[in-house]
Amino acid sequence: MDALLKAERKKREGKEKLCAIHFNRVILYLVFRGLSPTIFEAEKTEADMKRIPALVADYLDKVTGEITKNYPLSYVGNVFKNISKCKAIVAAVP
Repeated sequence: MDALLKAERKKREGKEKLCAIHFNRVILYLVFRGLSPTIFEAEKTEADMKRIPALVADYLDKVTGEITKNYPLSYVGNVFKNISKCKAIVAAVP
């Protein structure tokens, strides 16, 4: 996960890059939420593991979109420190 987020940081600028830095744990939570509950069963692990890079990019886009839409003037690091805003972002991301 860290390597995937690091690669995403290199490809992005501005708020997108800051989201990859500050929201790494939130994105990790969203990715695990998006995986199958049976990910650790041997026959399904490989298929779910292949989905992780796309999920990281997708959730990073969604988190960035929510921050841009709802907190356009806030510094991303400060949004991350506010638990109410984090909960609202997670709730808004499908």
